[in-house]
Amino acid sequence: MYQGCRKNDCMENRKNDCRKKCCIGATGPIGPTGLAGLNGSTGINGASGATGLSGNRGATGPTGAMGVTEGPMGSTGPVGFRGSTGPTGSTGSYGETGPTGLVGPTGSNGLNGNAGPTGPTGLTGSIGLSGNIGPTGLTGSTGPTGLTGIALSGHTGPTGSTGSTGPTGSSSTNIGATGVTGPTGSIGSRLVGYRGYAVFTSSGTFNIPTGVSTFLISLWGGGGGGSSGSEFASTGGFYTNGAGGGGGGYIKALVSTIYSMTITVGSGGSGGPAPVEDEGNLAGLDGTSTVVAGTSFQLSAGFGGGAPANNTIPISPTTLGGSGGVCLIVNNGPVISSLAINGQPGQVGTDSTLNGGNGGSSSFGGQGGAGGVQTNADNDPATNGESPGGGGAGGLGKLINFIDASTGSSGAPGLVIIQY
Repeated sequence: MYQGCRKNDCMENRKNDCRKKCCIGATGPIGPTGLAGLNGSTGINGASGATGLSGNRGATGPTGAMGVTEGPMGSTGPVGFRGSTGPTGSTGSYGETGPTGLVGPTGSNGLNGNAGPTGPTGLTGSIGLSGNIGPTGLTGSTGPTGLTGIALSGHTGPTGSTGSTGPTGSSSTNIGATGVTGPTGSIGSRLVGYRGYAVFTSSGTFNIPTGVSTFLISLWGGGGGGSSGSEFASTGGFYTNGAGGGGGGYIKALVSTIYSMTITVGSGGSGGPAPVEDEGNLAGLDGTSTVVAGTSFQLSAGFGGGAPANNTIPISPTTLGGSGGVCLIVNNGPVISSLAINGQPGQVGTDSTLNGGNGGSSSFGGQGGAGGVQTNADNDPATNGESPGGGGAGGLGKLINFIDASTGSSGAPGLVIIQY
């Protein structure tokens, strides 16, 4: 043991120097291996090494068997909440125009609208130029015979000049030759100053011709019918003849108007029918009036009255004739001038003559019919009134012992003539 070291120092191993210097003995034999010590704690991981290079790609393996296409459908899940609307996208470009569609079916007609107000009357246009005369058409077939026209007398032509006096004869008994007769005067115009006319034998409307505003209008009322003869003796012991019907009235008027006119043509009255045994004279019927009506005026040619009945027992020896038609003019301006003549009354029938009463005439128109005429063998019938407006005539009473009484005759219808 080293100097200065104590035994306890080595034992207690208190000083390193002592251990090193004083406590080391000779090397002893190697002892048996001690038990393994406990593992120490894991040290801190070292840094990762660099990645190695990729290996080569292996060969593709074989395709596996196809699996089931789809499994069973699951139950529908609950509807999710609706998301907020996204922003509107920009407008896309227009596509090409498609082909025109088929025409749809026509719709039903709509209801008529109310009539609009009448527009103002336009100005009268100027008269156009006359066109060229067309070629003459083919001759048409002959039409039916028209009614007998009304004779309108023309103006009397001027008197022809007196022929020159013949030469004076010699002083002997010879008479000089008669002078040459002067030429006959020319025939006057039938419708002086008028270029057209219209005749109405039945009712209608007269429309104003273009450019005309003045008209000469003539109208006649219808004539009345005559009464029949009697089958019963009068208080004088004879059979009374029938009386004539009255003639229709006549009007001629100059009228200025630009509006259409309504025309009503009167009809003639029928004659009294033939009586039976122990009947008196049976009445004829009245005619009807002829009327021309325009704006602010009216012309009415009155009807001829029918001869009244004489059928109260004992009957009168005289049967009265029908009254003549009475004229009426209503004028609020358009009628410039006018002439109105009432119709003539019919003649009476008596038991002391051999004929019935004649019908009354219509001025410038038709004559009344002639009464029936009695003969020893027969009764000639009464004739109808002449057109326009003549009254019918009376029939004959019974001719004692063998001839029956005859009917009255009918009055003629009226007429309207418009000249312009």
